[in-house]
Amino acid sequence: MNEWKILGHLTDPTKFKKQETKQGEKLIFATVAINRFKGTDTNGESITEPVFIKFAAYRKQAETLASLNKGARVHVELNPYNKINTIEGKNYTSIEFTLKHLHVLDWPNKEFKLKEKPEMLDQPDENNNVSEYSDITEKKGWS
Repeated sequence: MNEWKILGHLTDPTKFKKQETKQGEKLIFATVAINRFKGTDTNGESITEPVFIKFAAYRKQAETLASLNKGARVHVELNPYNKINTIEGKNYTSIEFTLKHLHVLDWPNKEFKLKEKPEMLDQPDENNNVSEYSDITEKKGWS
C-alpha cells in the first residue's frame, strides 16, 4: 500500500472540521502546511510556496490533533485513497488521505517535566569514577 510521510506545521486547529462517525467515534479533518520549492531568485535565495495537505484522523489521534496549537511541527504518515466525485454529471477522481501515524515533534506553549529522575547507566564508584562499560561487556560476554 502507498504511504505518504510528511513533515510540516499544523494549520489552525480551531478551523479543523470536527464530527463523529455513525459509530460515535471522533473524526477530524486536519491540515498540514509544507513548503514547495519553486526555484531560486536572482540572489540565489530559495523561492517557496505553501502547500496544504488535508487528511482525516479518528479516535485518539483526532483528540490529539485538536489539542495541538497552530504551527506545531508534526510528522504524519498518511494512507492515500481514491474518491470519486461527480460534478455536473462528470466523474472526477481525487486523492484523499487518512492518518496512519502522528508524531508530534514539538508542543508549542506546553511544558513537560520528568516524573522522576532518569536512572544512570554507569553509576560512579566511591571515588566518583565511572567504568568504561567493562562491567557491562563482561556480563553480556562481549569481551
